[in-house]
Amino acid sequence: MPNYVYTKDYYRPILNSAQPPHKPFYVCPRRRYLYWTPAGLRNKKQSHSSAQGNRTSPFISFWYCHLGKYQDEFVRWWKATQQEQTAVLAKSLHELPAKVRDASDPMIQVNDKSFNKKKHKKKRDK
Repeated sequence: MPNYVYTKDYYRPILNSAQPPHKPFYVCPRRRYLYWTPAGLRNKKQSHSSAQGNRTSPFISFWYCHLGKYQDEFVRWWKATQQEQTAVLAKSLHELPAKVRDASDPMIQVNDKSFNKKKHKKKRDK
């Protein structure tokens, strides 16, 4: 889902209703996902066009996960198979990497050098 979902008012009740240890966790890819608009839906020829369609990346996205009673088992599997090479597993919103956080995230430190708020907002608004 888009990265901004966790900052929305409708997401808070989901977090508040989940009982530990079954709170949602997040899988964040190391590289930003790219999406394809199917060929024929956009007439404008773009620099990232092919027979498949147009490549686009309208927002930063990552996986919002909830596996109920299987959550702990999944986390153990994740660590055992070294999935960290392709993605980061964040057990809470506080563990989200800076590069996937939304610009409106209140948890972003103003002087956090790993997160450039202006640059991030510019990318998100494109």
